[in-house]
Amino acid sequence: MINVGYIHQGYPERRNIIDVHHAQFKHMKCFDVYKIADYLNFKLKSKTNLFYHNSFNDRWCKNKPDIFHFFNMVNYGKSNWVSTFETMLPRYENGDTHFSIAIQAMAKKNCKQLIAMSDFNFNMQKEFLLNEFPKQASEILSKTIVLFPPQKSLVNACFKHDLGNRLKVLFVGHDFFRKGGRELYKAIETLNSKGAEILLTIVSKVDTDAFITKTTAHDKQEWKRKISESKFCTYFESKPNHEVMSMMKEHHVFAVPSLQETFGYVVLEAQACATPVLTTSIRAFPEINNNDCGFVVDIPQDTRGVANVQKHGYGEISELLTNGIIKQLNTALDQIDIIQSKGEKALERIQVAHSPATYAVKLWKIYSN
Repeated sequence: MINVGYIHQGYPERRNIIDVHHAQFKHMKCFDVYKIADYLNFKLKSKTNLFYHNSFNDRWCKNKPDIFHFFNMVNYGKSNWVSTFETMLPRYENGDTHFSIAIQAMAKKNCKQLIAMSDFNFNMQKEFLLNEFPKQASEILSKTIVLFPPQKSLVNACFKHDLGNRLKVLFVGHDFFRKGGRELYKAIETLNSKGAEILLTIVSKVDTDAFITKTTAHDKQEWKRKISESKFCTYFESKPNHEVMSMMKEHHVFAVPSLQETFGYVVLEAQACATPVLTTSIRAFPEINNNDCGFVVDIPQDTRGVANVQKHGYGEISELLTNGIIKQLNTALDQIDIIQSKGEKALERIQVAHSPATYAVKLWKIYSN
């Protein structure tokens, strides 16, 4: 039996590490001295210090496991470790002086495997290393692999009832503007004004976004009022996770037309409910969604894989996204049976590409090697 140590217990850690079960390994919670510094820094400055949050040193860990498995973290100690990451490692602030020592730790022999969550993440990591740390790039990339997160099926089959000529679309996400909620609403509003019948359900706190959409508190209040008073939209600020899963099963399309995203666990959850997903073409989305099992809106992206607002401006990107959503939903309305066929294919890709049993075996091989 292999003892696998973990530090944080957040959603990504549970998804990729703690909730993965195999007869040949078990998990154990380990003490992290950096967590104290992370906690104190957050109390003093009301924000997370990424170095403290994503660093570990097993020197102060008394009951050491056979191997550590982290998420977005680097180990500065001597114990064997692996780390699953989104975007790239190390996950520190730009200009952080700790980058070089983290790279040295990643190149050491006790770093056994680095696991990118997508090909996009792997390529970002590769480009970063070749440009910034070419001497260590070969060693680090030789032990970097791509492994999609696991996702269990949440239904046994696809059965999208009560279609007729009416679509029920679901949007879930606190970052309403960054995830394309405004463009989705505008697209459905336009289609309904032309005689379509599309019902939209939104579960969101309608948080603002300072990076891409530059939305303000005024935008937040205006849009909360707008969607709350809408005749075709049902709005909830939040819902328990089990209720969101039920809503995914009941709706015909799940929409995440995001302008910036890391991976998109919610896409996997919707597909596991046999619900086709509408996404943009940014970052890892094309690896987990396509026009065969869902709906994809192409938008320009920069080298980081996010919407290229620097070149095109947010206004042009927003218009492209709105029109793209209109086109895809029109396709669904004109060929209503594709909702069923895309849902079946979405469920099938989850069962093939994200099997929890297969994922557990792959982790066991990493740990045992």
